[in-house]
Parts: sequence; structure tokens; C-alpha cells
Amino acid sequence: MESHAAATTDEVDGWLQAIAKIDPPLAEPDSLIAAMAGALRLAGPTARTGNHRRLTEFAIDQLEIIYRRLDSERLSRGTILRLLATDGGTAALARFAELVATAPPATAPVAAIPFAALLQLKEFDPSALFPRLLEALAYPQTAALVLDVANHWTRQGLLAAHPAVDRVATLSELLGDVIQRLTRFEEGSPKTDRTLAHARQTVEESVSLCVSLCDALGLIGDPRAAGKLHSTLEIGHRRLRVEAAAALARLGDSTGVDALVELAADPASRTRALAYLEELSAIDRAATTDRAPAARAAAQLSDWLAEPAQFGAPPHNIRAIDARRLYWPGYDEPVDCRLFVYEYRARNSGLSGVGIVGPVTFSLAADLEDLPPDDIYAAFAGWQAEHQEIFEIPIRELPPAEQAIYRGKAAQCAGDEYQDLDLVAVGHFFDDRTLIATARQGDRRGVLMVEAGQAEWYPVGHSRRPLGATEAYFIHKGRKLLGSFNPSGSSPLDEADEDHDAL
Repeated sequence: MESHAAATTDEVDGWLQAIAKIDPPLAEPDSLIAAMAGALRLAGPTARTGNHRRLTEFAIDQLEIIYRRLDSERLSRGTILRLLATDGGTAALARFAELVATAPPATAPVAAIPFAALLQLKEFDPSALFPRLLEALAYPQTAALVLDVANHWTRQGLLAAHPAVDRVATLSELLGDVIQRLTRFEEGSPKTDRTLAHARQTVEESVSLCVSLCDALGLIGDPRAAGKLHSTLEIGHRRLRVEAAAALARLGDSTGVDALVELAADPASRTRALAYLEELSAIDRAATTDRAPAARAAAQLSDWLAEPAQFGAPPHNIRAIDARRLYWPGYDEPVDCRLFVYEYRARNSGLSGVGIVGPVTFSLAADLEDLPPDDIYAAFAGWQAEHQEIFEIPIRELPPAEQAIYRGKAAQCAGDEYQDLDLVAVGHFFDDRTLIATARQGDRRGVLMVEAGQAEWYPVGHSRRPLGATEAYFIHKGRKLLGSFNPSGSSPLDEADEDHDAL
């Protein structure tokens, strides 16, 4: 296909008509439709200019024909809806609303593709979408997405009133149904891995919808919703309690502000609770200790640990162990750096780790608790280091002759003090070369760094998640980096001795 810049309107219409006429329908249409979208240059958010060319009515009709012939789970459905959403014209948005209301994509991930494009629009005709798009509230895969768009545009002032202002009773009833569903999950426990996976997915979908419903009801401001929002405050899920409290506060219900103050004392809900209190001009109601930088940092780490890509839930306990101001690689000014120990407890076991908040919010998989703070900071600095002259080469990727030379140097330096020497990699730190090897010293395992003819030993400890060669080298190069950036040492922060174990 030609690029969109060179294609005429008739050519665009012709492409779409040709795809729509393919019979039988394409068995594997995703790549073709993705190529078509790329050629049209409408697959992503585009700047709206006076000469922006909209899709013709004919092209919109052909897109609908293609869409309705596709299987509901096809990624291509999301691509076509995104074409319509990104176009931004009245005709395209009206067709978008019609398709989503009558034949939505089968899954939330596919449906999220076009709704993300909708959020980028700044100028559009709201009547092209609403109230028709609200009919998609009937589908679990689109309900939260529809509300999120409506809430966002209302908050941004792009809509004169929330589109669902006349549906408070419907939204409240839906919120009640979702709360009942979540309450049943809180009271029961899945018996098998399959039911656990299903329960987890159901809870995630229910939480997402509940958050969107609370936000919508708060923005609409109808006091008839207060009863269901009070019910939401009774469940155990912290995020939902925060959203319900914020919505009640917007309705003028003092219970909402009181609940936000209480939730701000918990690191697992502190970040959002404080943000809503600031939005409501009630931040002074929160305790001074809960508003302090150290408390906010503890909440930030808790939020990061609760992300699906990490643990998926906040820790049961989080405690500050060190805080100092450091010059950090990549920053021109010194950075406030804080270390926390976090803990997850299970019925028969537990897991703990160390995280940093400051130049980055992160926690390594290896157990760092037995290390002094200087080495913990070094581990994170070494992990984060990015420079074309700082890198490692696995020993297996080097030519055999070079491998032999490095192994001989490592063995010579190790002597009889270290056994079971296994060279892993060669670290390049500007002009320095470091041989990284695992080894044993008597009955202790560890990592040996050989540099400039000198050996430095890093014991791995006795944790279930001991240091490996990679983490030991993080510390090794991190010491160099922080030592060069902070030649006179670091400055302690006032909150260095505070504990934050409210979880």
C-alpha cells in the first residue's frame, strides 16, 4: 500500500472496499488490517489541523463491514475501532459508538486499544458518542472503559456535564452488584488453581469497574449514590475504599474525608488518599507524619510492589532502614535516597526484601538485608548504570583463546584460597577490566572479583535468594560510581531513623 500522504481519498476507499469484499472472510486478518491502518496513518493519535482529512462515509461503511465479519476476539477489531476513534470526526465517532454498543470486542485488552485513542481527542462532538456509547455499560469488557473516558473528559472540562448524569440509579445499582460480587470473593477461598485464576481475573475486572463507578458517581455529585458508596467503604480492598471515600467527599459527605484521613495512615493506600485530600483542599486533615517525605516514599514503594508485574499486592509490613542524600549517576543535583525493608507474610512462610525510593523505585530479586546500607545503595546504582563504556560480556561469548587467558588470570589470582572457580563474565568499566567468577572459600560460597591483579570476595550469604554473580557485580561497579560521585560521603536525611510499619 502507498503511504497515506500520497494516497487519494478514492484510493483509500478502494483499499477498504477490496478488503471488505474478500470472500470468504480472512482467516488471519490481523497483519493485513494492521498494514492498512499503518498506511492510512490513522492507527495512532494524530495532531488535528485545519486540513486534516477525515474518513469518508463510504470508508466508514467499509470499515463496519470488515469489522462485523471479524471474529469478536480478533485484535483487528480493536485496530478498526481505533481508526474510527483517531479520526475524531462526527461520522467516525458515531459509528464507533454504534459498533461498541452492539458488537464490542470480546476482551478488555482488545477493547482498550481504541479507548486509549479516544482519550487523546481534544476537539470532538460529544453527541456523536453519547448517550449511545453508554449502552456498552452492559458489557463487562467495556463498562469500565466507557466510564473512564466519560470521567476523564468531564474532569478535563471537555464535556458540559457527565454523560451519565441521568443514569445515577443504574450506576448505583451496578456498583451494588459489583460490591456483592467482591464481598463473596472476600468471604470464600478458591479450591483449585483454575478457580484461583478465574477468581483473580474476576476480582481484577470487578475492582476496575468499581473504581470507575465510584469516580463517575463522585463527579456527577448526586447524593442518591451515597448509600452504595458507604457500602463500598465496608469492604476490605484499600483501593476501593479510597475511591468510595473520595466520591463521598465530593458529595459533601464528611464521612468521605474522615475515611481518607484514616486511609492516609496506611502505606498501601497513602498515595491516593493524600492526592484526594489535596484535591479536596483537606490535606491538613492528614497527620503530619503521614504527609512527611519518608511516609510518602514508603507508600511509593508499596504502590510499586503492588503492581501486577511485581507482587500484585502491597506488603504486609514496610520499615525504613536508611535515608541519605547522594549524588547519583545521571542526576546533576543530589537525590534523596531511602531504603526500606518490606515483608510479605503467608500461612506457613514469608518473604522479605529491600527496596529503594529516590532516583528509582525498585527492588532486586536477591536478598540484600544482610548488607550494609552503603552496599545496598551500590547494588541499586550498579543495576541502574547505563553507559556505553560500562558493560559485561559473558565468558562463553568470547573467543576460546581469550577465554583461556582470562581463566588463567583468574586462577592465578585466586591461588589456593578459593576453590571451584567458575569464570562467568568480564566486566568493562571504562578502562578497568573485572573478571567475575563464582567460587568457594572453605564452606562458604561467593563471588570473586579479580581486577588489576587483586581479588575481592563477595560472600553470597545463607538466604533463600542469595547474591549471584550479577548482583555482586552490581555492588562492585556501584561502589565505584557512588564513590566517584560522592568523594566526601553522603548527607543523612532527617527522617533516616523513622519507622513506617503501619501495614
